Amino acid sequence: MKFIFIFLGVAYLLLFLIRWLLSLIYYKKVKSDATDFPEELFTVVQPILSGDPRLESDLRANLQQTKVVEFYWLIDQSDTEAQHVANKICQDASFAQRIRIFLIEDVPQGINPKSYKIEQVVEELTRPYLIVLDDDSVIDFSKMGELTTYLGQEVILTGIPYNQERSNFWSKLVAAFVNGNSFITYFTMAQVEANHSINGMFYILP
Repeated sequence: MKFIFIFLGVAYLLLFLIRWLLSLIYYKKVKSDATDFPEELFTVVQPILSGDPRLESDLRANLQQTKVVEFYWLIDQSDTEAQHVANKICQDASFAQRIRIFLIEDVPQGINPKSYKIEQVVEELTRPYLIVLDDDSVIDFSKMGELTTYLGQEVILTGIPYNQERSNFWSKLVAAFVNGNSFITYFTMAQVEANHSINGMFYILP
C-alpha cells in the first residue's frame, strides 16, 4: 500500500511538472507585436445579474478603459437591482452614448441563460467583432492590441481567467487555486493543440 501511495505521488508530481513545462513553452512562444486596439470594430455583450457587490465597479472598469467600444447589457426584466446599477452608470454622459440596455424576458427552463440572452441581441449587432464578457470580469484593454494580428481570420479568441484576490485569507486561497490551474490547463492544451473548450468568461469572435 505504501509503495502504491508513493508511486501515485511521484506520478502526479511528474505529470504536474510536464504540464507546467508545456504551459511555460506555450507562454514564451506566443508573442505578438503590440499595436493599437481598433475599438470601433468591437461590441462587448454582457449578460448581467445582480448580487455581486462589485457589479457596478467591474462594469465601470471596462468602460473607463475604452473610448468608443460599444456595450450591450442584457438584463432580466425582473432584475430591478441590476437595472438600477445600469441606469446609475448611464447617468454619466460619457458612458451613456456607448451603452445599450436590453431587458430580456425570463429564460425558459432547460436553456443556458447566457446563450439565450445573447441570442436575443445578435441581430442588433452592427460591428464586425463580438466580445462576450461576464459581468464580473474586467479586461486589461492595454493588452488587446496584441489580438489585432488575428482580425479577419475565422477564429475564436479566448483568455484564461485570472482571479483578483481580496484581502482575506480564503479569497487569496481561491485566487491561487484558480490562477494556478488555469495556467497549466489552458496553456498545456494549447501547446499540444488539443483545446476542446474555451473560457466562457471572455471570448471574441466575428
